[in-house]
Amino acid sequence: MGEVVLIVPQADVRARTFPVKVRIKNEISKDGPLLKSGMLARAVLPTGPRQNALMVSKDALVLGGQTPMIYVVEPGKESDKLGKARAVPVQVGVADGRLIQVKGDLKGGGYVVIRGNERLRPGQDVAISNVLSPDALPTAKAINTDG
Repeated sequence: MGEVVLIVPQADVRARTFPVKVRIKNEISKDGPLLKSGMLARAVLPTGPRQNALMVSKDALVLGGQTPMIYVVEPGKESDKLGKARAVPVQVGVADGRLIQVKGDLKGGGYVVIRGNERLRPGQDVAISNVLSPDALPTAKAINTDG
């Protein structure tokens, strides 16, 4: 953790950045200081109060229409590994690494298609191919039902 000690009020127009100075405690190990001259770091600065948000993989977004959308898998009756694709229009919010905030007719804990979603159509059969831990991203693949 660090502390912001100075925000330069003049923006770098070409880089679209504001230089910020942050004071960080430099731990000393047996090999010397952990932070050395010339090292680079990536910092994340909170820009508002922390909020709960529904986050999905950026790969889940289908762009190119009038509004961004994602495909969710509606569970089937015969097996918990089969379902139908449902297109859900979403509004996108803030991004955090590989994840992006979405708002729409969604519930947390559902399955979101992140591979093959560009070729998917509403109502198409979907097989859930891999379910990962809550820290990872679940995936589903479209089934070709055209024969």
